[in-house]
Formats: sequence, structure tokens, C-alpha cells
Amino acid sequence: MTPDAYLDRMVLTFSRVPGADRALLATMLRAMELLGRLVGTQLAVMRNTGEPVQVLAAQVTAQTVVVGAWRQACEIMAARWDRVPPRERPHYTPEQRFRILEVQRTLGLSAKRTARLFVLDPSTVARWSAEAAAHPERETVGSLVKPVPPVRRMADVVRHVVQRMGELGVVGNGMIARMVTRAGWRLSKRSAGRRKK
Repeated sequence: MTPDAYLDRMVLTFSRVPGADRALLATMLRAMELLGRLVGTQLAVMRNTGEPVQVLAAQVTAQTVVVGAWRQACEIMAARWDRVPPRERPHYTPEQRFRILEVQRTLGLSAKRTARLFVLDPSTVARWSAEAAAHPERETVGSLVKPVPPVRRMADVVRHVVQRMGELGVVGNGMIARMVTRAGWRLSKRSAGRRKK
């Protein structure tokens, strides 16, 4: 059983027991806060050692903690939207649909997993993907999906890819330029820095 599932089960157990002491729930939340502070303190100690391996390990651990928190936030939001009937949920705009497809491709998610993450039907995600693949020549990538800002020429594609690489944490303009050059586009370190802005 994962720690998250164990914590969820504890909260449910305490909340369902008639007359359960509510101080127990407050204590558990306080313990989670102290655990977060302990992890933060440990990461600070690792960063301050000055050893490159320790500094990198601290960065990886910090990112793992942040990703875990965001994963929990996504699951909570998805569970909330699950209570709303599908036909009554607000629709994603074409720009948001394009970004959902970007997340799917970046993380290598299946249509089913993407649908769960964004509270959709898997056939909807498949339809968006098919629309984007069937009409790549359109400026808006079909009527269902479109990137923002619009992609009209190859320079727009390069700019978009460089900006996403920066958002995903690829460090350094030189590294971004080398990775984009390997993909077949000529890009200097200086140009990569300009396109990231």
C-alpha cells in the first residue's frame, strides 16, 4: 500500500468513527506539515554541502516531492469533476485541447490515462488526436484543436518547442540549441535564449 493510500484510509477511518476525537485529524495534518519541513531541511543540508552529487540529489528529491503534490492535486480535481454529469461540464477551448495533447505526447500517456487526468472520455482524446493528425496543414490544426500562438511556419514550431523545453526544465540555452539541432533545425545558443522569452 502506498503512503498516500494509507493516509487516505486513516483520514476516512477517523472521520467515520462516531465521536472520534477531531484532535486526531488535526494532529495528523500537523504531522504532515512537520514532515514537509523535515524534507525541506534535509534538502537544504544536502544543497549546502557543496558536493555536486548531493546538490543534484537534492534537486531531484525536491522535484519528486513537487510532482507528487501536483499529482495529488490533479487527482483531487478530477474526483471533484467526476461528480458533475459529463454533459454539464464546461468544454475545453481549442487552445486547451492542444495543450492537453501536448501533455499527452510529452508524458507518453495513453488516451485512457489522459482522459482520466483531464476528466474526459478516452474517445474524445482519440478524436482530438485524429483531428490534429488528419489536418496538419491547417493553421489552427483543425477546428477542434489549435495552438496558441498560432503555428503558421517552421519558425513558430521551433519557438514553441524551445519554450516548452524551457518550461520542462531543460537547463541552459546551449543544451536546448544542441537538442533542437539534433532534431534537424539549425539554432544557435543565442537564438535559443531569445525564443525562450
